[in-house]
Amino acid sequence: MELGEAVHRVFVGHLKLIAGCLLLGATIGIALHLGDQPMYSSTTRLVLDAPDPDSLAASQVLSDTARGIATSAETIRTALKLSQAEVADTAQPDRGVARDPLDLALHHIQVEALGSSGVLALTVTDPDPDVAVALSKALAQAVVETRNQLSGGRGATVLNELDVQIDSLTARITRTNEKIVGIDVQIDGATTQTQVLGYESQRSDLVRSLIDLTNRRSVLVTERAKVASDQALRPQAAIVDPARGPAELVPSRMLADAALGALLGLALGVGLAALIETIRPTIAGRSSFEREMSAPLLGELADTPEHVGPQDLRPLVTNTALAAQTARVSRIELIGTDARIDLHLLAEELDSSMAAPMSSNGRGVMVAPFDPVASPNDAGPSHVTKRRNDRPGLIVVAPSITKRATLEPILDLRSISGMPIIGVINYRQPWLLERSHGNSGGSRNSSNGASLRHDRSHRADVEGQV
Repeated sequence: MELGEAVHRVFVGHLKLIAGCLLLGATIGIALHLGDQPMYSSTTRLVLDAPDPDSLAASQVLSDTARGIATSAETIRTALKLSQAEVADTAQPDRGVARDPLDLALHHIQVEALGSSGVLALTVTDPDPDVAVALSKALAQAVVETRNQLSGGRGATVLNELDVQIDSLTARITRTNEKIVGIDVQIDGATTQTQVLGYESQRSDLVRSLIDLTNRRSVLVTERAKVASDQALRPQAAIVDPARGPAELVPSRMLADAALGALLGLALGVGLAALIETIRPTIAGRSSFEREMSAPLLGELADTPEHVGPQDLRPLVTNTALAAQTARVSRIELIGTDARIDLHLLAEELDSSMAAPMSSNGRGVMVAPFDPVASPNDAGPSHVTKRRNDRPGLIVVAPSITKRATLEPILDLRSISGMPIIGVINYRQPWLLERSHGNSGGSRNSSNGASLRHDRSHRADVEGQV
């Protein structure tokens, strides 16, 4: 099966289904935003206490850190309290800032890095433009204070611990010095050599202890100076550009979601159409009809058979005559797949357009009274008694897109009766043409009715003669 044939079968044959799914998806996308209220956004730019990132991944780490702080429940509650005072100073002092922290964290707070830089954009959306501005500034301030407290607190803790250790060593050094001075006094007052040697031994131990304490204190003092230097050189979190009013109106996502819904509906419609084609295949296109009916496609009418005219049959008459001559049939009978479509006008136009009558009874093209949906007890394909050398041929008249199941009774008829199918005539789907007929349908139907009565009376005369 060719790609064009498959596309024709799926898209054209199930156009209503696909269009319905597409409209349904678009409608759902629109319905999701019917109750939406206008939202406003405000953005504050800030930096964290970290070196400038050297890659996009490092910048993303900073934005994730700021987002984690900004969306925490405690930070949001603090920001709500701070923004309450600013909003109360506006023209409506009784306006409150009662917001759900969880809803804010999930849907109304966004932190993004500006490219691969260390500058972060904290955006808050809210139905109230003043609240959006105040809450954006308050959240950014809370993030900065929290970050500085975390990083500065660690440095202060280290410095405090070093100060405690240095003070302890200083006190011990002072006590050791005092002991050495006391020993010196005792040495000066000693009366024997044994006492002098004992005091000098104690003094030597105290001097060694003093040297050790002094060295340890020097190390701690050097370490404290380094920590203090690093702390002074470390970047500090700060607000670069606070939010300013007025807040910007957030564009609605109605059109985007409607387009997305339409796209999903289109995919669903195409999928359903393909599934239907797998279960109940459709015949569409020249090659499909010729393959199924084992007969050539004689032509395609631009309208239904009930609205044909001589100008519509010019290319069809030649093909029909050639098909009849090739099949060596003396009579052509039109058989349709849709019992609602009247073929008598088409038979009359074909018969009158032929160069010469094909049979001796003066009637070369007629309608086979065969209804594919009729019961087996209904009339057969022809009431005309067969004469010698009488060889009728069938021409199937079917829509350009036909379910394969509607052709099976005709194929069974060919097998049972032995009547050859010499060709196929296609016509446009009635539902594609019902708008184009409009008000002109009444006059055409009246003329078709007259032609139908004439054809039936003429057929009755032929049957009576036989």
